[in-house]
Amino acid sequence: MSISRRIKTGAIVCIMTRLLVILLMLSCAGVCHAIPREFKLTEPSRPANLFEAADEHDHEKSAIEEYVSNSQWRPLSLEWHLGLIGAKRTMWSGAMGVGFPITGLVGFSVRAEYNMDLGASRDYRPQTRSVVLEPGVRFHLDFDENIALYSQHGLAIGLRLDYFKLDKRLNDDDLGQILSIGVGTVNSVGLEFGTRQYRGYVETGLRTQFQVFQQADNDVKDYRRDIQEGFRFQWLVCRVGFRIYL
Repeated sequence: MSISRRIKTGAIVCIMTRLLVILLMLSCAGVCHAIPREFKLTEPSRPANLFEAADEHDHEKSAIEEYVSNSQWRPLSLEWHLGLIGAKRTMWSGAMGVGFPITGLVGFSVRAEYNMDLGASRDYRPQTRSVVLEPGVRFHLDFDENIALYSQHGLAIGLRLDYFKLDKRLNDDDLGQILSIGVGTVNSVGLEFGTRQYRGYVETGLRTQFQVFQQADNDVKDYRRDIQEGFRFQWLVCRVGFRIYL
């Protein structure tokens, strides 16, 4: 091999070696630059998310506090309602009640309700009249300036009179009576609407009534169990009323 050819080959090898070194240096620099960039992208995102979550939590907390503040019970409430009750025999009802604050969103309410069966009295079908006292607690939440949601839960103490129209030819008295005293529970939920002081309401619910005492005339004693079972569960189909907050 000639001397000139050897010089050319050495020059090419030298140039290629330099190019490889330069490429290796550039690659190492790129890797070293990429590693801190990944840490810079991930680390700042964590406190940002934490601040966003904290802002959302503060916003939700303020909204809940506003609902609670708007729903604080007023010193006294008076109410009246008319309703329809579904049982073995459908009854109409009318009631009045009063409520007092306990704490925050919770109040104590007492209702006195009169129930009346409009069916005709016969020797196999009685007419029903009853008075029910409903003491219990009411949970109240104003989720709008003019709209509130509430529920009431408590006892139902009832005094009921069922009377049958008897045949005078079989009995000197033409009226057979069954007197019953019952205790149960009442659970209802309703929607309230109007101004802060004057509001109407609509509610529905379920009431139970288990007889603890019954007294019946001899001619109608066989109907006692029928009355016990017929009014054990009562669906408060609809109550429409008016409430005043003082």
